[in-house]
Amino acid sequence: MCGIVGFIDFNKKLSVDQLNKFIQSLSHRGPDDNGNFFLKIPKCNIAIGHTRLTILDPSIKGKQPMTYKDIVISFNGEIYNFMSIRDDLEKKGYVFDTKTDSEVLLKAYDCWGLKFINKVNGMFAISLFDKPQRKLYLLRDRLGVKPLYWSFSDDNFIFSSEIKVFKNDSSKKVKISNTGIYNYFKYGYIPEPHSILEGVQKLKAGYFLELDIDKKNISLEKYWDVDFKKDNFEKNFNEEDVIKKLDKMINESVKLRMVSDFPVGIFLSGGYDSSLIASYMCNLSNKNIESFTIGFENELVDESMHAKKISDFLKTNHHEFILKNEDILDILWNYKELYDEPIGDPAILPTAFLSRQTKKKVKVVQSADGGDELFSGYDKYRKILNRNEKSKYIPVFIKKTLIEFYFKRQNSIRNKNLLNIYKYCKHRDLISWFIDDSLAHDNLQLERLLINPKITETNFQLNLKNKNDLNQMLYLDVKTFLVDGIMHKVDRASMYSGLEAREPLLDYKLVEYALSLPEHLKMKGGELKYLLKKLAHSKIPKELLERPKQGFNIPIVEFTLIIFKEHKNTLLSKSTISEQNIFNYNEIENLKNEIENNKYNRISTVWLLIIFQIWYYNFFED
Repeated sequence: MCGIVGFIDFNKKLSVDQLNKFIQSLSHRGPDDNGNFFLKIPKCNIAIGHTRLTILDPSIKGKQPMTYKDIVISFNGEIYNFMSIRDDLEKKGYVFDTKTDSEVLLKAYDCWGLKFINKVNGMFAISLFDKPQRKLYLLRDRLGVKPLYWSFSDDNFIFSSEIKVFKNDSSKKVKISNTGIYNYFKYGYIPEPHSILEGVQKLKAGYFLELDIDKKNISLEKYWDVDFKKDNFEKNFNEEDVIKKLDKMINESVKLRMVSDFPVGIFLSGGYDSSLIASYMCNLSNKNIESFTIGFENELVDESMHAKKISDFLKTNHHEFILKNEDILDILWNYKELYDEPIGDPAILPTAFLSRQTKKKVKVVQSADGGDELFSGYDKYRKILNRNEKSKYIPVFIKKTLIEFYFKRQNSIRNKNLLNIYKYCKHRDLISWFIDDSLAHDNLQLERLLINPKITETNFQLNLKNKNDLNQMLYLDVKTFLVDGIMHKVDRASMYSGLEAREPLLDYKLVEYALSLPEHLKMKGGELKYLLKKLAHSKIPKELLERPKQGFNIPIVEFTLIIFKEHKNTLLSKSTISEQNIFNYNEIENLKNEIENNKYNRISTVWLLIIFQIWYYNFFED
């Protein structure tokens, strides 16, 4: 795992010193080593940098950027099937000097060109400079596990694993994007390709970018998406056969992610997903697996005792860490690299804390993200399906009448029952239900909060053809919330401490298979995550797993109050808010008064606001 950065400077103003400054800002992602490549050609200066976290072949030979036949690579991630690709290349006459997947990628590109990406199974952000072709390529993995940002102007092209690099670009003034702010407060995260900075984009998951240096032209191309076939939903899948296939596929995925020159641990919550992954790891290893969990002082959200039960059964070497309330401020203000962009998910704090403690024992962990999105683990799926079915029985003329009434009185309606009736009327189909339920704030709320709200409907540009109702929702969550919410959070939380987190449930072959399965196997009789639960019960006693679902439950009220009491007169002061010219202070004052009067209905709004302010202070004031 590493950090990558680079630029194509058409004005030839950016130097090696500037590159090294960029590299230094990513040192937490790769604390073991760094390297640079700098080339002057007639039309521009080309620079590529790398910070290294050594997982495979820790020798000096594995150092990046790596060069072969005037092709230069800087690569962040892991290619899990690199040995099989290497075998194919050796049969074609290629000779290898290292044991790294980086060298395999270099020679795979030399052999097959960009088509090599279709052979690759892994998590990655790759930069490739082809000197003879005078082209730079950026490639991002299919599920967006690894981040990659870029910006392009007449002056230069810059790319990086993290957005803070663009702050250090001396050639440009950094500006906050109104679209980025709007998306952050609307969704709680910033959907790709947008970012929090104006002119900076995320390379979308499953895409590659080509920069033609001579033409100064950029093209973007999608190389992967889930291929749904309508006839799959009409097939009579045998339940037991499906479970056997899932068992084989997950086992293989976990096995691939065990390849490392260092021990591999597991984030163990005690829930179905992480317990299942841990069981495979234990069966595949001849040594006791190191497992790690986090607990909270608040017993209502603490799940650490469940993880301990699973650990005792699987005989892992278990490590438990308790996040105390007084640790929250320390994390927010001392883990400054954590918030590269504002991230609305409060789970980033315990994840970062857990990662920091875990890194003291191992360099690599497996994490069980993706199970809820692939196998219907969230209660919202069941609720939306039920609501959508009921709404079909409301006559269209009644819906139209109630919608008209709502829009005339929307500013004054606060009654929850009336708002719920409105929801049943406004949604034309299941997807509109789903998107509405996925919002942190609707447009009316954003108009009150933001001075310059960008009120536009977000078009995720996703192909929902041939997907049934449940699979539509799962697909949308995989392509949006999973990529830009969960993966963004896990990358920042783990890489802040230089810890590599691997995601076995997000092997793209497993994702394709899971999303092609009919919905009755994922939610049978209203039971969420039916298939994964049945598979887990075959490996771990049912009584150890069955309990009310909490998820990675976070005491958000406690977290928010801790920060609010400490910083309400600084981060949320009238002078600070006025100087920023982003928020309506009257609404900020309303939110502050609600908290002061122990009203927590809008606590998530206060949380998003505080996190944005902390990010803003660290990004612009430091």
